[in-house]
Amino acid sequence: MDVGEMLGSFLGPEYISIRPGPGGQSLSYLMGHRSISLANGIFGWDGWRSEIKSKEIHSLEQGKDGSWSCVVTLTVRVTASSVGKGDVYHEDVGSGEAERAKGRGAALEKAIKEASTDALKRALRQFGEALGNCLYNKEYRLWAGRLGKAREVHVFDEERLFTMPENGGRKKRKVCSSNGFGGVGGSGMDVKQERGEQDVEVIEEWMEAEFDGDVDDEVDF
Repeated sequence: MDVGEMLGSFLGPEYISIRPGPGGQSLSYLMGHRSISLANGIFGWDGWRSEIKSKEIHSLEQGKDGSWSCVVTLTVRVTASSVGKGDVYHEDVGSGEAERAKGRGAALEKAIKEASTDALKRALRQFGEALGNCLYNKEYRLWAGRLGKAREVHVFDEERLFTMPENGGRKKRKVCSSNGFGGVGGSGMDVKQERGEQDVEVIEEWMEAEFDGDVDDEVDF
């Protein structure tokens, strides 16, 4: 795969983390270290860089109990030099918050780190599906985190999911047959209508084992 093909590939579900969200929902997201590892794998460790372009401290306060709280937003630019078109960059804003920190410095550190990671991931996902943009595709999240009861379900061809070499030995998963992604930059989905009960049962058993029954309703990036 070249860089463009890798960026256009949907992620293997092993990269996605799930945490509880508001209203009983489950939120899917990429951990910061996984975003960085994916960028290193796609662009090369020396093929991209990030920098903080702006930072704003919205609040930095000490409470009556002596603890500190802080809210920070900042903008991160990610520049890739290995996409075949010279330097290409994307920017995005991230936010970070610290509560009940033991010191002023600790509050600032936590909020800035959280904001920079948030902004970095948001900037990286603009490069393509394999760097997190696929998490904004509801049909992909449906496949990766749960099975609906709709009569028509989009199924992702796992042979075209992007995975790093260290994960290449993961077990093969039985899913409904598909005909591929339809070329670079396509939706990455095939549709199999009127699936039989046996096919649905096989996938449901895998999804339950893979995700421990978690339901992915939204995305948290």
